[in-house]
Amino acid sequence: MRYATAGICLVLTLTWGILACSSSSEKKKFDGALKAAQAVQGSLDNLDDYETFTRVFDTFANEVIALRDKVSNEKEQQLLREYTDLLMTYQDGLQLWEYKVESAQYSWIPEGRIYLEPKIKPLALKYHLPVESHVVELTRHPWKSVAADSLQIIWERARLQYGKLRS
Repeated sequence: MRYATAGICLVLTLTWGILACSSSSEKKKFDGALKAAQAVQGSLDNLDDYETFTRVFDTFANEVIALRDKVSNEKEQQLLREYTDLLMTYQDGLQLWEYKVESAQYSWIPEGRIYLEPKIKPLALKYHLPVESHVVELTRHPWKSVAADSLQIIWERARLQYGKLRS
């Protein structure tokens, strides 16, 4: 009985050690991606400009891409999927932000609106962004837009995804 108890303790100790090491190993694999995600989220929280955000986003994207060849088990695959989902959300926000910047250049687009180009229409559908119809007075050409602050809907989703990764 004493040997059985000692054996069970040994197995439990070894199992815990293996899990702790693999967990530590997983953590190290994802350290770069987490640090890069922190920089992206920090850029949003600091209300950095488009160029600064783009720079930290590119670093995060490269970290996530590099992870694809490093994951070795199902737990790591799941974590990679979560990082990839966050990357896609940031990318969606970046794309809408790009159109926000471009829309501000045209006087016929009301301030605070983003012209709904065919390329960003899927974002309006994906994030359930309210769409408004317009007509260009001079040409009577119909067009649609989303509110510029719709970008906050995407950033909020990213914030939630990031928070889940940190916990």
